[in-house]
Amino acid sequence: MTTPRAAAVPPVGYWGALRAMPSQALAFVFAAGVVSVSIFGMYLVLLNLYLLRLGYGPEFIGLVQGTGIFAIVALSMPTSAAGRRWGLHGLIVGGISAASLALVGLSLADLAPESIRSAWILVFNLAGTSALTLHYVNSSPYQMAISTEADRAYQFSLRWVFVSFGAFAGSVLAGFLPDAFALLPGVEPDSAEAFRFAMLTGSLLLLLAPLAMMTAGRSQVTQASSPRETSGHLPLRLLAATALVMLLSSACMAAGRTFANVYLDSALAVPTPRIGLIVAIGHIMGVPSALLMPRLVRHAGGGATAAFGFLGAALMMVPLALVPHWAAAGAALVVLNALGAVVEPVFSMFTLSLVRDSWRPAMAGVTTTSASASYAVISLAGGYVIAGPGFAFFFLTAGALSLLGVAVFRLLSVRGNLLKRPI
Repeated sequence: MTTPRAAAVPPVGYWGALRAMPSQALAFVFAAGVVSVSIFGMYLVLLNLYLLRLGYGPEFIGLVQGTGIFAIVALSMPTSAAGRRWGLHGLIVGGISAASLALVGLSLADLAPESIRSAWILVFNLAGTSALTLHYVNSSPYQMAISTEADRAYQFSLRWVFVSFGAFAGSVLAGFLPDAFALLPGVEPDSAEAFRFAMLTGSLLLLLAPLAMMTAGRSQVTQASSPRETSGHLPLRLLAATALVMLLSSACMAAGRTFANVYLDSALAVPTPRIGLIVAIGHIMGVPSALLMPRLVRHAGGGATAAFGFLGAALMMVPLALVPHWAAAGAALVVLNALGAVVEPVFSMFTLSLVRDSWRPAMAGVTTTSASASYAVISLAGGYVIAGPGFAFFFLTAGALSLLGVAVFRLLSVRGNLLKRPI
């Protein structure tokens, strides 16, 4: 295995980690925060509302979101192969830059002729999601390459702090930008034009991420750490086991994040401002959770921390299913977000540590594919299940799938020893 940097004395807390981080690592953490502001904050709030103001209904909105998820599923493994062949830094920078341009096109959908508007939206959304897959898949292997064992947990933690805070800030920004642009002459309040300007702001803001990474440049460390060597055989059993665990364990996260707001609105009649507040609190609670992650990993280990996080997320399905009150559902959603800020970076860091440097992009591709597939299945099947047996059955089923995932994780780690020792 290659060593990204010379071994270092473990940093003393976050201050020591920050002092030890190279400029490339700091730029990457900042870039991750910018992506979160634009995509997980602003676009998550604005896109569906923009489509509604263009006259589209839930069916078309579901088609737009579904094609985006399936693009990630289809492209994750090819993207990981590209990262292994051509290096990680350039693909991340290129992917985010291309995504920004595609989202500019998506933001201009209300200016497109009506005869091609639907196709316009689908094509530019698909292009943006496909380009962002280069970032999603290659980010964790890149961060593994520019970190050492001493500061790795802190780097992953700080990245998720920026991601959580960025999603919170982007959500808040998205809430008032359309009204702010409605102050421009000729722009009507709550119009598609006001939302177009808001989405353009998010698209152009996204360009700060590749700019920061290009400004920091590529050190010899980054180039040497791009996993291009081809030593060893592809660890198919390990990749398959990881895919199965991720597919099952992500079910509760997918169910909560996709349908909890629908449940609050349609089943519990919670006002939209209160739903927005709950979502914002969930995002901001990811910050202290991410800051706790290195301590949890140090005391319990990466595998155990990930397993307990998935277990806690599965248990949050119980109040969602059985306590029909907005406070219980809201608290469950907040806890899910807080646990996600720990589980997602820990599981990524843990699984990437199980393979050689050369196979880390493949491992990242597998985890991204399986997690996206879980979200896709839950999203597509969820509507039918909710319309039939109802929300309670849906949430409990998702929780049961995640519990099964934790059991498989435990079995493969302890009994099979497959998800335990680096190869």
